[in-house]
Amino acid sequence: MQKHVALALALLALVGCQQPGAREERDIALPPPAPAPWTARFTEPAVLVATRVSIEGPDDLVEHIAASQGEGIHYSAETTPRGFVERYRVSGGEYLRLQLDAWEIVTTEGATVLRRPDLDGPVRVVAVGEVYWTATDGDAEERAPERTWTGERGR
Repeated sequence: MQKHVALALALLALVGCQQPGAREERDIALPPPAPAPWTARFTEPAVLVATRVSIEGPDDLVEHIAASQGEGIHYSAETTPRGFVERYRVSGGEYLRLQLDAWEIVTTEGATVLRRPDLDGPVRVVAVGEVYWTATDGDAEERAPERTWTGERGR
């Protein structure tokens, strides 16, 4: 009988140590802060042609990019410590077309797209091999063996 009384008192003591509602308050997570506005760097219409292109940006890059599909375009994806990597390889005389906001990007060999898990990092486009870039309004044009463009969030 004394064991039952001691057990009941111990249970009451444990229950009494918790404040009502304390656990629920700790379990409520605050929403993450909103990321800075998306970069305006790629919002002016332009065309980029290169042998290979690498595009890297924060996780919401997925909302700003699209890629063509076809028989000569081979797609693979994997999750890595750096983020989600999509690889496009071109064969059979095909071209890969990507759209990054208002930029149309064409590659002859393929592209890599890395979506990092961060929310506020820059967006970077690296083009390699016979790079040609032009604003579609004809105001600017560039040619180079390699070229990098970076867009910062909020700018």
